[in-house]
Amino acid sequence: MTGGGLTFKVTSPESAQWLYKYSRHGRETSIGLGGYPSITLKRARELHMFYRSQKAEGKDPVAVKREREGRERHVWRTLETIAQEYFDTVRQHELKGGGVAGRWWSPVKLHVLPRLGRKTLRDLTVDDIVANFQHEGLWHKKRSTAEKAFSRMAQILRYGKSEMEPFDLTKLEAARAKLGKPKHVAVSHRALPWQDVPAMFKEIPDTSMGRALQLMLLTVARTAMVRFAKPEEFDTEAMLWTLAPERMKTEQPFRLPLPPQALPLLQGQRDDSGYLFTSDYKQKNPTLSENAFTNYFKRKGIPATGHGFRSTFTDWALENGICDIQTADMCLAHQTKSKVQAAYFRSDMLQVRREVMGLWADYITGESAHDRAFRKIREASDTDHEKEMRAILRDAEHGGPMTPTELGRWYRDSLEKADILDEPTFSPDDRDKG
Repeated sequence: MTGGGLTFKVTSPESAQWLYKYSRHGRETSIGLGGYPSITLKRARELHMFYRSQKAEGKDPVAVKREREGRERHVWRTLETIAQEYFDTVRQHELKGGGVAGRWWSPVKLHVLPRLGRKTLRDLTVDDIVANFQHEGLWHKKRSTAEKAFSRMAQILRYGKSEMEPFDLTKLEAARAKLGKPKHVAVSHRALPWQDVPAMFKEIPDTSMGRALQLMLLTVARTAMVRFAKPEEFDTEAMLWTLAPERMKTEQPFRLPLPPQALPLLQGQRDDSGYLFTSDYKQKNPTLSENAFTNYFKRKGIPATGHGFRSTFTDWALENGICDIQTADMCLAHQTKSKVQAAYFRSDMLQVRREVMGLWADYITGESAHDRAFRKIREASDTDHEKEMRAILRDAEHGGPMTPTELGRWYRDSLEKADILDEPTFSPDDRDKG
């Protein structure tokens, strides 16, 4: 015995064992500290002091030892396993649409799990975290993405800690300190010049992806709004697309005016998925891939992104004097940052936006409301009202007072919505007919 209950017991000519002998509730007992020589005298003294301190605190050394051994036998889970559990059981239910859009999970999947996913929380070090976010310049070159990935990784690690996984949360603070403040690098979405959009629009294929892309361009909606569009959101009588708060980035409901050219895209798009546009490949997820438009642009050599067309629309509107920046922002469902502006624009200015979006749709499809109205009047049935309109049309064709705006208004207000579908072509030569 070396003193204080630490005992060295020879069990055979070739082996010995370290014990801690003590008295508890009037009974002599002991616990093994390990065999010699694998446990050195120094290590035996450390264990002895630990169990003595536990006993002094009123704890049973035997129970403490069993708990320690249980933890050591525990199979610690990997970061990837914990991340998936956290998303499935906690985070997914808090996200819009159950997180099906993938915006929360994507930074974790792309920028955390590939390099850190196989590590257990017990083995994850500050240097591991730093190296991950320095990889390919992520921390400084993609500031927004890096911040999202780090924040979501921190949520996962805090969850793991709450589930008794061994992780020191101060490692997060240390890693962020080592990484330093991200350098701001302005990143803009690639946008096609507005002059090139009509030609590009004509080349879009008649597929589910193509029709979705056409709707996105006609309405300048966000890609996710189009990818997860459902038939019940569209009112073809009122020519409106209404999106609930959970479908909007601003978390506010939004009414989006539909131009006539959008109506053919809404016809016959029905299947059991519940979505308006579905994947042509019918993969596990029935909706279009988040990269569907991007992949199409790459194949066609189009230097743009889906989101970039929203910038294209703004450029077109401002450079052609169509509307001011505030109205353009409202067309894009941008959240008004100024409280003064928010108070001023209490209305959603639907009619103003409808006129702007109608002009945009006319421009990118290559057919103006003026041309379309001429054709529709030519094809109208022979009623008194339409006879009158034909007379006005003849005057307009010969320089009369009727303006394209007046003609377009008659077209939008008087014709049935069904007339807009499957329109026959019209050429200037038709003006001599009828």
